[in-house]
Amino acid sequence: MPNNKPPDILKKTWLDIYYSQQKPENNQAQCVVESRVLANFQSVYEAEMYLYQEEQKVVH
Repeated sequence: MPNNKPPDILKKTWLDIYYSQQKPENNQAQCVVESRVLANFQSVYEAEMYLYQEEQKVVH
């Protein structure tokens, strides 16, 4: 994972777009978002786990 992570709100937005725009007419937006997520993480799952860990730090 790169050391320079984008802000959490941006990562959350990327993941929201990635999961909510699973429609053919939004395929281009989804591809752009996926490339941004994968530029910062090895997978979408890794991005989700990173956000989960960050949110747990705030909760506890």
